[in-house]
Amino acid sequence: MKNNAVLSRFGSYCGYAALGSASFYGITWISEKYFNNPMYGVLLLFVGFAVMILWIMAASSVESEERQKRWDAEEAQRKKSRKTMLKG
Repeated sequence: MKNNAVLSRFGSYCGYAALGSASFYGITWISEKYFNNPMYGVLLLFVGFAVMILWIMAASSVESEERQKRWDAEEAQRKKSRKTMLKG
């Protein structure tokens, strides 16, 4: 079973890599066709990746802050219940 899961994941990664390569080729081909320079397409891809990384970083930061607030509230609730147990 584990080998099938690994093979399935490997196949999906290979598919994503092929799709990414085809997209890269297509963008550079279109850039060369319209602007006579494929580097504009590469620049566009790098800018797109940079924006994607910034978005992921921002989303991760917001999720981390929300998770920390939830954990702090749960910890305060646990401490409060311990104090009432010890008093009672």
